[in-house]
Amino acid sequence: MQVGPPLEKPAPVKQLKLPDPAISALTELETLLENSPRNATLLAAIHALVKRPRA
Repeated sequence: MQVGPPLEKPAPVKQLKLPDPAISALTELETLLENSPRNATLLAAIHALVKRPRA
């Protein structure tokens, strides 16, 4: 059995805050994009960003 170096503690996760103009632009883009299977993943990602809690 080989013993490796001790495991390092992971760096703390830093939540970044989207500026209000970015939230507005994403919300507008979400309403303008066609609701199609090709856009489904993009719309889901935009929706998740817009609904994310603001710190």
